[in-house]
Amino acid sequence: MSNSDSLIIELQFLLAEEVPEKYRSLEVEFNKLINEKKYRASYSVLDKLKRKNDWHPSVKLLGAIDRFQIVF
Repeated sequence: MSNSDSLIIELQFLLAEEVPEKYRSLEVEFNKLINEKKYRASYSVLDKLKRKNDWHPSVKLLGAIDRFQIVF
């Protein structure tokens, strides 16, 4: 398994743990795009999610999102 695969798995795990129910659709969209190997589009979903004013992701999730942006 490559580092990028590990990062994707980590992101999926963190999103499943942290994303509030009202934003689950964005998590589902992210997973769909990952399965289609549309990595840039999937980053845009993560960017939308982390900019929500009424939800504050953990530092760990934000770090994983930043690493994802660098890799893809």
